[in-house]
Amino acid sequence: MTRVGRKNNRKPNTKLLAAIQLTSLATAFLAAFYSIFTHLSNAHSPSPFYKDGAMFVSTILFVLLAIGQAIFTPKARKSLALCVILNYLFSSFYAVFVIGDKPAVYIFGIILIVVTESILGLKAMMLGLAYFATVMICFGALSDDGTGGELISTTISITMMAGVAAILIWLKRSNLVRIELYESLKVREELQSKRLETVINTLNDAVLDVDAKDGIVHLYNAAAMNLLDTNKDIIGLKIDKLFKLTDEGGTSMSFTKLIQNSSKVVERSDLIHTYTNGQKINLYISISPIRDAFKDDIFSDMKNVIIIVRDITKQKSFDDERDEFVSVVSHELRTPVAIAEGALSNIQFLLEKGGNIELLKKTLRGAHQQILFLSQMINDLSTLSRAQRGINMKPEKIDIETFLDGLRTKYTGDARKQHLKLELDSRVIGKICTPLMAIEEVMQNLITNAIKYTKEGVVTIGTRRVDSNTDGPEVEFFIRDTGIGISKSDQAHLFQRFWRSEDYRTRETSGTGLGLHVVSQLAAKMNTRVEMRSRLNHGSTFSFRLPLVQDTTKNQISDKSDH
Repeated sequence: MTRVGRKNNRKPNTKLLAAIQLTSLATAFLAAFYSIFTHLSNAHSPSPFYKDGAMFVSTILFVLLAIGQAIFTPKARKSLALCVILNYLFSSFYAVFVIGDKPAVYIFGIILIVVTESILGLKAMMLGLAYFATVMICFGALSDDGTGGELISTTISITMMAGVAAILIWLKRSNLVRIELYESLKVREELQSKRLETVINTLNDAVLDVDAKDGIVHLYNAAAMNLLDTNKDIIGLKIDKLFKLTDEGGTSMSFTKLIQNSSKVVERSDLIHTYTNGQKINLYISISPIRDAFKDDIFSDMKNVIIIVRDITKQKSFDDERDEFVSVVSHELRTPVAIAEGALSNIQFLLEKGGNIELLKKTLRGAHQQILFLSQMINDLSTLSRAQRGINMKPEKIDIETFLDGLRTKYTGDARKQHLKLELDSRVIGKICTPLMAIEEVMQNLITNAIKYTKEGVVTIGTRRVDSNTDGPEVEFFIRDTGIGISKSDQAHLFQRFWRSEDYRTRETSGTGLGLHVVSQLAAKMNTRVEMRSRLNHGSTFSFRLPLVQDTTKNQISDKSDH
C-alpha cells in the first residue's frame, strides 16, 4: 500500500507566504512602537539588561527584515530558512535586551514556531523551539534574584508556549489536510469534467442533456450546434423550439412529449427535422432517462434525459436507393432468366420429340444470347460495385501513347466486323496519374458503344491538350463516332441505371442499361466527369479530362500538332 505523506521540500502556498509577510510587518512595527514608547516614557524597563543602543539596533533590524521580506518575497528554501534564522536571532536579542520575560515574548515565540513549521517543517521547528527555550531559560537564570523563582517562571512559560504552539500546529495540520484533500478532489473533478467535455465534443453525434419535464436544454456538444446549424447558446431553450419534428407521414411531433413518454430507452429513426429554410433531414433519435438510484418510483425519479441525435439522411437515401436497386435488378434479371429457361425447355422438348434441327439451333441461339446478356449484366454490376467500394482504385502513372495504342489494337477487329474504320487521333504525349482499372473500363465502354451504334463511317479514339490557367495542363480523352446519335430528350437520361432509349435502332442491339452509369461512377472516382455532345443521325462525342503529369527534368509533354 502506498503511503501518502507531506513533503518537507514542498513549496509554501502563496497565500501562506502573504500571511507570513503581513504578520512579520505587523510584528516589526509593533516592536518599533513598543521601543519608541519605552524610550519616551519614564516607565521602568522590563528587562534588567535593557540598553538603548540594543533596543534601537534590534528594532531597526526587525523593521528592515520585515520590509525586505515584503519587497523581495523569498520563495527558495534557502532564502526562507535564512529569513527564519534572522527572525530567531533578532527576536531573542530583542527579548533579552528590551522586553525581558514578558507574555509578549512568548506570543511572538508561538507565532515564530508555527511559521517555522509551516515553511521549513517539523525538524526546523524543533530546532527553533530548542534555541528559543535555551535563550529564555538562560535569561531567567541570569536575571534570577537567587530564589529560583524567575527561572521556574521562565521554564513554565516556555513549556506553555511549546504546548500552545503544538496545539496550533496540530489544528493547522488537520485543517491543511482537509484543505489539501478538498483541493485535490476539486482538481480531480475539474479534470474529469474537462475530459468528459472533450470526449462529448469530439463525438460526431449530437448529445443533449434535457429536462424530462419541461424539455429545457441543460447541456449540449459541438455536434448539436452543427446539426441545428446555429452558433448561438441553446442552454435554457426548449427542445421543441430547436427541433421541428414530423413523422414520415408529415404529422407534427412534439419532442417534449416523446421525452415524457420515455420511461425507458427509446430509439426512433422515422422522424424528420425541418429547418427554417424548408430543408428536411432524416434523424435517428435515442432518448435515455437519467435515474436516481436512491428512489424506487419508476417514473418520478426521471429528472433529466440524455438525447443522442444523428443525421441519417444519406444512410436513409442509400437504403432507399439500395432497395430500389435490388428491385430493379430483380426485375431486369427476371426477363432474360425467363426467356433462357423457356428456350432450354423448348430445346429439351424438341430433342425428345425429334423436332426440326433448324428450329433447335434458333432456340439454342436465343438461349445463348440471354446467357450472354446475364453475363454482361453481372460484369457491369461487379464493375459498379468495385467502383463504389474503391477496389483497385490506386492511382498509377500511365503513358498515354502506349495506353491508346493498346485500345486501338484491341478493338480494331470488332470495328472491322461492323465494316467500320477505327482511327487514332492522339495529339498529346506524356503521362497521366489515375487508376488504370477505372480509365480502362471507361474507355472500353465508350468504344464498344460507339462501335455498336455506328452503322457506317468512322470511330475515332483521340486526345488533345487543354491548357488551364489555374490547374495546369490537362489532356482531354474523346471517343467520336458517325453513328445514329442521341436525341435531346434521351440525353437527359443517358447516365441513369437500367435506362435504354426508345429509339428502335437502339432496341435492335442488346444492352443492360448499366454501361454509361458505370462510366459516370468511374469518372467520379477519377475526379472528372464525362461530357457528351450529340445530334440525332449525326454521331456522338464522349469526352473527359485528366491532369497531365509534368516532368521537370525533360519536356516530355508536348503537342504533336506543333511538330
